[in-house]
Amino acid sequence: SEGCKWLSEGLQINQSLTSLDLSNNPISSTDIEQIKQHLSKNNQLWRSNMTNMIIIGINIARGRGLLFPVEIWILIFKFVNFPGISSFETISNTIFTNIKKIDQNLK
Repeated sequence: SEGCKWLSEGLQINQSLTSLDLSNNPISSTDIEQIKQHLSKNNQLWRSNMTNMIIIGINIARGRGLLFPVEIWILIFKFVNFPGISSFETISNTIFTNIKKIDQNLK
């Protein structure tokens, strides 16, 4: 249907939507599959962005004295955003304040 076409195109542009309840909608199974594929892609992108930023944060925290003080890195992470993720400030703060524990758990 026309509405599903618009929703599908919207999901390609706006990658922040990662889930949607389609159970009470009269949508064809073909349209539902197409929408689910877009949602799955958005979810994978979200996970990839989150994982990459966590890895970058851990790597930066391990080499603390190299470039900037921790406070500057936390401010930098505060302004990083991706679709569906508005800020990495909380995550980066957790990483930088707990890097010793993180390193111990990763070994």
